[in-house]
Amino acid sequence: SGSMGGSRIVKAREAAIFINEVFKGSRDVDLFIYGHTADIGEENTEITIYKDKKESDPYALSNVRARSNNRDGDAILATARAMRRQTQRKGILFVLSDGQPAAHHYSGSKAITDTANKVKKAEKLGFQVIQIAIHECVPSKEMFTHFVKMTDINNLPNELTMYLSRKVDKLIQERVTV
Repeated sequence: SGSMGGSRIVKAREAAIFINEVFKGSRDVDLFIYGHTADIGEENTEITIYKDKKESDPYALSNVRARSNNRDGDAILATARAMRRQTQRKGILFVLSDGQPAAHHYSGSKAITDTANKVKKAEKLGFQVIQIAIHECVPSKEMFTHFVKMTDINNLPNELTMYLSRKVDKLIQERVTV
């Protein structure tokens, strides 16, 4: 989204590259990386594929940038459905965001509630949705059950590793999709 401009998008890009590097070599992990923006020309959500089972450009993440608005709930659910079409494995869906769902006719409490509801729907599809909060415009707990606050990209590897070791080791042993 446009609110992710400047240092926020740099942090999001670095976090996506970190996640890609951690999981890309694992035979037991299906790795999917998507981006999204909304309202380019009309009220819609546009999903960008950086990596999935069909697309695998090793330099695609260098194109991550802030664009327009965002309908986080729609994007999270669309991404979960796209992943589900490509794998039946349980998995983790990391959401790198500043926690500010905002688009035409999609803002405030309506957007927060929509995002929270669609996170729950994505979880019913078999994904644990974990927000990596780049900046907390809206408190993460209002939309996500699971979240990591990234205050410094240099701390993300340690914070994410601690989180994963506490919460997700069991999923990885069950052949996870990320």
